[in-house]
Amino acid sequence: MVFSIQPISRDEAERWANALPLNQWTIKLDPIALPLQDGLRYWQSLPAPLGCPRDTEFDTLEISQSLKDTVIAKRRPDDGVTPLFRSYFIGPRLEQRLHIPSNREQKFPLDEVSPTLLLQFREISLLLDAWRAPLIGTGTFGNFKDLNYLKFEALILPLCDATGAISRTITLLDFGPDKEL
Repeated sequence: MVFSIQPISRDEAERWANALPLNQWTIKLDPIALPLQDGLRYWQSLPAPLGCPRDTEFDTLEISQSLKDTVIAKRRPDDGVTPLFRSYFIGPRLEQRLHIPSNREQKFPLDEVSPTLLLQFREISLLLDAWRAPLIGTGTFGNFKDLNYLKFEALILPLCDATGAISRTITLLDFGPDKEL
C-alpha cells in the first residue's frame, strides 16, 4: 500500500516562501494572469491520491495556451548544492525573452545565474518538495543577465510520481500584456 507523503504545515510553508532571497513568493494562490489561472484550475481539477497530481495525468495539451512562457523540469539526484529540479523544456518564447540560445537539451543555463538566484532555485525546489502544492511569485530577472525590466508573475505546479515523490514541476510565467520580443 502506498501512503501519501504529508506536507509541511501551511504556516511553515508561508514562512519559508517569505524567506526566499529574491522576488516575492507565496503559497496564497490568487494569480492575476489568465494563463496562470487556467493552469492552476487544471492542476486543481486532477485527482491527487498521493498529495499532488500524477505526472502521467498532467496533459500539457489541456493548457497549451498557458505554455507560451514555460519551464518544465524534472527531478535530479540531490547534490546538496544545485536545484532539485533541472529544466528539460523551455518554451521558445521564453528563450527569446531571456536571450537563451535554443539547443537540444533545452536546459536553463545555471552557470549564467547569480549565486543568489541559484540559491533561490534550490530553496524553491526544497520548498516544493516539502509543501507539495503550487507556489506563486512575482519579480524580475535582474539576477539573470541583469534583465530588471523583465517583470513576471509565475506559478510553479508540482507533479508526483507513482511513489508520491515530486518528480516534475511546470512553471508558468506571464509578463503582462504581450510586447514585442
